[in-house]
Amino acid sequence: MVYRITQYLAVMIILSVHLFSGDSLIVVGRVVDLAGQPVFHLTVETGGISSLTDNNGEYQLVIPNSCLPVDEFKDNPEVIQNGQITIFNLIGQKVYEQKICNQLLNHFTLQGVADNGINLASGFYLAVLRVGNKIVQKNKISIIDGNMSHARLFVEPFKQLHLSKSLAYTLEISVRGAHILDIENQTVEVDLNEMTLTGEVETIAVDRFPTAGFSVAKGENQRHIIFDASVSEDDDNRLKYRWDWENDGLWDTNFMISSQQEHQYPSSGEFVVRLEVKDYAGQTDDTTQTVSCSNTVPMPIFSVSPDSGYLDTEFLFDGNLSLDSDEGNENLQVRWDFESDGIWDTEFSSEKISSHRYNSAGLYLVTMQIVDSEEETDEADRTIKVHYVYDHFVTLLDRWIVQLYGFPGNGCNMVPENVKVENSHLCLEVTFNDNATLPMKYNGGEIGDTTFFTYGYFETRMKPGIMSGSVGSFFLMNKFEIENWEHKEIDIEFIGKHPTSMQMTTHDYQNGGLDHKFSTTTKDLGFDIRECFHDYGILWTPDSVSWFVDGKLFHTETQYVPHEPLHIRMNNWAGDMSVDGISLWLGEIDESQIPTSVEYQWIKIIPITEYFNND
Repeated sequence: MVYRITQYLAVMIILSVHLFSGDSLIVVGRVVDLAGQPVFHLTVETGGISSLTDNNGEYQLVIPNSCLPVDEFKDNPEVIQNGQITIFNLIGQKVYEQKICNQLLNHFTLQGVADNGINLASGFYLAVLRVGNKIVQKNKISIIDGNMSHARLFVEPFKQLHLSKSLAYTLEISVRGAHILDIENQTVEVDLNEMTLTGEVETIAVDRFPTAGFSVAKGENQRHIIFDASVSEDDDNRLKYRWDWENDGLWDTNFMISSQQEHQYPSSGEFVVRLEVKDYAGQTDDTTQTVSCSNTVPMPIFSVSPDSGYLDTEFLFDGNLSLDSDEGNENLQVRWDFESDGIWDTEFSSEKISSHRYNSAGLYLVTMQIVDSEEETDEADRTIKVHYVYDHFVTLLDRWIVQLYGFPGNGCNMVPENVKVENSHLCLEVTFNDNATLPMKYNGGEIGDTTFFTYGYFETRMKPGIMSGSVGSFFLMNKFEIENWEHKEIDIEFIGKHPTSMQMTTHDYQNGGLDHKFSTTTKDLGFDIRECFHDYGILWTPDSVSWFVDGKLFHTETQYVPHEPLHIRMNNWAGDMSVDGISLWLGEIDESQIPTSVEYQWIKIIPITEYFNND
């Protein structure tokens, strides 16, 4: 828009038109100073009486509907029907009156007065425009040389403004509606306290009804939808948007200026989404679109702590790392198969942490299955290693066999009461026998594993609290049959009369025990075995047997190496002094030391393949 500015007053005029379905024309405007503060606000609306009122600083000029009929307004916004123009002289006498019908005010002059033979003297007159019985406009006109064709009427919808001459102001007027109007050379005249501002409005663009539209894109998952309504159209680009995600008649958002919104649907399916847009004039439009949401298969992830362990290790399995991009992992449920044998060891549960102990060593493939709220499932597997270390001796007593028989040279009744767990340690005791039905003077204890191995590393941490005349041991042996003394054996034995030494032996009994071959070595340890715990181990290979103390190689034997499967045994017994050679071997029994106890802190078994893989 281009304006001619006079009297040093800078003013910008912005015009647009809004035609409502109720045949109303609304014109709103305001005047603001350089600080942006409004000093005048104007609203012009068709319909009702012709008036100009002040309502808390807002002025409203009301013009009758018939002034601008809807049908012709679309093309001729300034057409006047059923009106009349009356001219008064300065003393209030009516000097001229003419009816107006289907005429554009923009082109209306008083030329017709002269054509009718009516001449007015040169000077100033007051022209009053009526539509029906309502006064629409009053204008001061001038007649020059009696030529009324020079007189022109202006529709003046502005109240006189008393503004400071020293400041610049901006006059903003918007007229909102549904059609495009072009008004060429329309003159707008405003009286600003004896100052006159005139401007030529080259084009007036009428605000049309908005058009709603939106695009759809998937977000972080298949149910996370991004809606973009920026494709909606409006003339002044001041739309507001609101959404109904399921088209159920309940708006899920208020009107907002942001054209983009995101929504996470709680389930998969087809959803009709409704968008409503509203422009600055309150005009609205809406549209719908169907959105398809599918269900994403959840992702099973779990951790194991520790990732390898021993017999009686409590493994913790945690599935909280599992992902469901649709709804998070809160709704996921998990179940476990700790051996991947096809039998689920737990039921589905929202508790995603579980624990398990293994009864035997080996490699285990653990399977976790997850299911989401729509019963979509997936599985994940992890392999863990379980080594043969026993440190929960309460459960060990449930799996191992307490031996109840004696053997030649043993002066104890082997009784279950002398196999105990105290302070988390396995304790094998030698005590006095107070049961008259048992033949021996003393009672001892022995326990054996039910699992057999061929080669491997076998280790225990123990403290042999033995006495002179007794033996505490940790050894490997094949299945013992009292009637058939043919067996193989690898021994660690602690002899009571030598508490700083360890005796290491390989045995090979054949021919019913009559043919006995063995190799034995006793070596000094450099410490008293009774004072504290130490680690004692046996490495059994096809070619040799090696003994270790506190992780260091102590002795190696290559004679009479067993090749049959063996298992671990431990015992504590006192010798039968009536048997030849026992007292020489063990020393005489010191009954003042009874009871005695051999304690075991843990037992470790590593199969030969794992041992040589540095595992």
